[in-house]
Amino acid sequence: MNPRKKFAFSIAAFLVLGLLSWNTMSSIPIPVHSAQLGIDFSIDFRMITLAILALLATRTALAYWRVTTEGRREAASKDK
Repeated sequence: MNPRKKFAFSIAAFLVLGLLSWNTMSSIPIPVHSAQLGIDFSIDFRMITLAILALLATRTALAYWRVTTEGRREAASKDK
């Protein structure tokens, strides 16, 4: 399969996963509290999920750009 088609498919899949997670997960923050450690904050799992998906999409984009750059370099070296 063409790397460009793979990249487009994977980014589309990340977008679909992001939309599905945004629509299905609750936006109610979950409080985290520990009296021993003095921790008292709230976690929004919806945002954490989107952040993880964004990191994976960024990693996918970097891998795609690496593959296309290597392909261009190999093509340029064969032309010489």
